[in-house]
Amino acid sequence: MAGLLTNELGMAPRQVRLLTDERASLEEVSKALKEEMLGRVGPGDRVTIFIASAAAQGPGGDLQLLLGDASSTDAEKGRLGLAGLLDLVRQGTALEGREASRVVVVVDARAAVVAGSEAARGELSGADRTALEHFRGSRANRSVILADEFYGTGFDLDAAQRGLVSYFMIDGVRSGRADADGDGVVRFGELEQWLARTAGAYAGARGLDLRRATHLTEAGDAAVFDVPGRDDTE
Repeated sequence: MAGLLTNELGMAPRQVRLLTDERASLEEVSKALKEEMLGRVGPGDRVTIFIASAAAQGPGGDLQLLLGDASSTDAEKGRLGLAGLLDLVRQGTALEGREASRVVVVVDARAAVVAGSEAARGELSGADRTALEHFRGSRANRSVILADEFYGTGFDLDAAQRGLVSYFMIDGVRSGRADADGDGVVRFGELEQWLARTAGAYAGARGLDLRRATHLTEAGDAAVFDVPGRDDTE
């Protein structure tokens, strides 16, 4: 994702904050999402937040991201729930009078799920549904793409080192093939159709049940990504 943003979507490297492995601790992620964005995001800016992480289910079946400092012996260390993540993003991008024009959050989380749980049925927990609704609120510029790997297959493209949904999402944006109408912008409706054709087909051919490729807070013509090398504004 960092390469797509800087190499093809025209962002300067200084505009991209990349945290990996142990550097992606709860403290550093929280600081980057809230404190650093408050000082950098201004009116008209577009913010893309991409988190690829192992995950677990919380006591209520909610999504818990396991960040770089997560511990197998301390159930609380290095964990960030979906509600906490979206609250940090909201605070970091909504400073009064300086709100970003577009905020897209992509969560590529993978974990085993408990049989019979909402997650195993491809459904969001009640807490996660509430978090998404609160984040979206009445603002059309806040969008979330939640990859299905947590809420279903647990399948990962080893060679690509990322989840199934995010792999095909990035490929569709980079190549422009997800832009069905060719207007230079990938919209939610187009992205949903693209993922159904690609990620869904890829999983189905391997006997995997990818019943819901993504959980989206938008539908239809809401813009998600510009297509590299396209500028249709006149």
